[in-house]
Amino acid sequence: MTVVYPAIGILKTQTFNDDVSADGYGQIGETISYSYNVRAYGDAVTGVSVTETGFTGSGTTPTPTYQSGDTNTNNQLDPGETWLYSASYTLTTADLAAGSVSNQATASGTTIFATPVSDLSDSTHATDGNGTGTYGPGTNNDDVTALTLADQPIDAVDSVLATPIDAFTTQTNVANVLSSSRYDSLAGCSDALKYRSDIGRFSAHGLYLKC
Repeated sequence: MTVVYPAIGILKTQTFNDDVSADGYGQIGETISYSYNVRAYGDAVTGVSVTETGFTGSGTTPTPTYQSGDTNTNNQLDPGETWLYSASYTLTTADLAAGSVSNQATASGTTIFATPVSDLSDSTHATDGNGTGTYGPGTNNDDVTALTLADQPIDAVDSVLATPIDAFTTQTNVANVLSSSRYDSLAGCSDALKYRSDIGRFSAHGLYLKC
């Protein structure tokens, strides 16, 4: 005889949408799409909810929304069904400074026999945890979904100036013009400097960034 305990299981997948500059780097205003697949085991589950319970982003926490999966339209998550939820998140300045965004969702509900069930999401990405997404409770079945935001290089263009760069140096032969689309939407150089500590090295050579 096989005994099946009632349970709920959730898998989570993320997609980084490089939708501002399409350069492979995280930009302010770009988005992450999240997909959640939920299944029931043993008994049907009612009152299913999916919520983000371990989100590290500095912006508005994603809100998973039901999309499809209730094949018999009885408002119960039946064994054999997979309910799909989705959410999205918009990257902020602080997310770029942190260099990553990670999160985990919880699926919960009550079986038709009034047994509460819940599960922490397991990530389907090879770089998260054990690299394998598995539904339901268990060892290595609750890996956090993480996105590392690659740091965009800052381009430097050398230009010849007829006058000194500033009052503190007599150099006239070089000026570094810094540009990075990652900071195009920031107001002023001070914001950019907070996220590129290496810019400070220019001061050692008598150069500075004028806003």
